[in-house]
Amino acid sequence: MKIESLDGKEIKNYKISPAENMLGMKAIPFTNLLTVFLKNSGRKNKSINFSLNYHGIIGKDEIVLGPDAYSDQWVELAMGSLWFPLETSFTFCFTHELKINLPSNYSACGIGTEKFANGLWTFNSTHESEDMLIVAAKDLLHKKKATGKYITEVFYTSDRDTGVINFILEIAFQCQQYNNNQFVKSQSLYSQKFVYPPNRGRSREEGYSRNPFIMLNHTDNDDHEEMFMFIAHEMGHFWWNKGNSQTADNFMNESLAEYCYLMALRNIKGEDAFAKAIQKKRDALKNETPPSIWSLEKNPELNYILVYQKGPLILYELEKKIGEKKLIEIFNFLLENKINTLKGLVDIIEIKAGKDVAKWFDDSL
Repeated sequence: MKIESLDGKEIKNYKISPAENMLGMKAIPFTNLLTVFLKNSGRKNKSINFSLNYHGIIGKDEIVLGPDAYSDQWVELAMGSLWFPLETSFTFCFTHELKINLPSNYSACGIGTEKFANGLWTFNSTHESEDMLIVAAKDLLHKKKATGKYITEVFYTSDRDTGVINFILEIAFQCQQYNNNQFVKSQSLYSQKFVYPPNRGRSREEGYSRNPFIMLNHTDNDDHEEMFMFIAHEMGHFWWNKGNSQTADNFMNESLAEYCYLMALRNIKGEDAFAKAIQKKRDALKNETPPSIWSLEKNPELNYILVYQKGPLILYELEKKIGEKKLIEIFNFLLENKINTLKGLVDIIEIKAGKDVAKWFDDSL
């Protein structure tokens, strides 16, 4: 992207330099680091206002990370994309109004509500989120389910099987009801969107959560068990997504979201389905001796085993010790007090369930 101007009354100047080790990868040749220098480096105000004017051509062969896709048939771009001049690895949330100009034969959706008028698509998000998202296609279809104030929507392209779409809509709606009944009411999920995009033919599965918006995997999937797991886990991130993903605190993101899936599975599909999912995780660790989750920063390659397999199994054992009601009480205390660290969870377990349980939990990690 070529920067034409970067102006603001508090801006002194800026520079561009190659980015290295971005997202833990080696240097990405088409990515640069933008550094902005302020006139008063000692200022204490929380916000800085400036105007950035830049342009460029997004080459589809260049886009390799995150929620990025660009072709004649499908557009999917987010603020966390490499073309957007903002590092989003830190935690922040905001509302937004986004206006987009698209050819008239495209339909679009995004976080919040969308409307088309005077040649522009406007996306208005009054729910604080950590991203802006643009999804557009020539054949974007839409289904909705609503009861009272609760709404679930699914956007999809015409090549997707309608039976799978109906399954997504029903399971997502049921998970929405379950989570709202369990977690603090200050974070009630009244409206949620799911997008099931065309199969891109990529070798890796993709999907992500942007509260209250979920992009489903881009690969064809008629496995209802796997689809349920993906939907319920990503919905869990509407509550659990503030831990540092580069450290043991990723437990607070992935292990808690995964256990949300397991609890929703038990509530909706029954004890047998829950027991089967727990056993599947045990089987995954049968030939493994994973290190402590506390060592995750030193063993990032074991992230999947530690936070998706070992972590939820420890939470299951914790629930057996203290009961589901006490576990949900702990979860809600974490949410209400914005506790996003694993040490913080251990401390709360000690307060709510006693020193012996907290020590057992810490040792199990």
